[in-house]
Amino acid sequence: RRVTEALIDAAADSPMVVAFEDIDLADDSSLVLLRALAQRAASTALLLVLTVNAAQTNASRLAGWLNTLVSESRVTLLEMTPISP
Repeated sequence: RRVTEALIDAAADSPMVVAFEDIDLADDSSLVLLRALAQRAASTALLLVLTVNAAQTNASRLAGWLNTLVSESRVTLLEMTPISP
């Protein structure tokens, strides 16, 4: 809760972008934190960027978590293709 409040308070002073990479590797506590942060960020000047390995989301708990996040918050999912050499 302190992390969420600190980021929300900081975004009140000026717009912020916070990135979390590889959330497919996150533990349950981290996912709870990110969900709470996403819910609060929807009404602030805080932009969250989360990266995830799409191959890991299909058969994992993360698929349900992402669906819940999309339904509860202002979330846009962008699928990126690999960069060709």
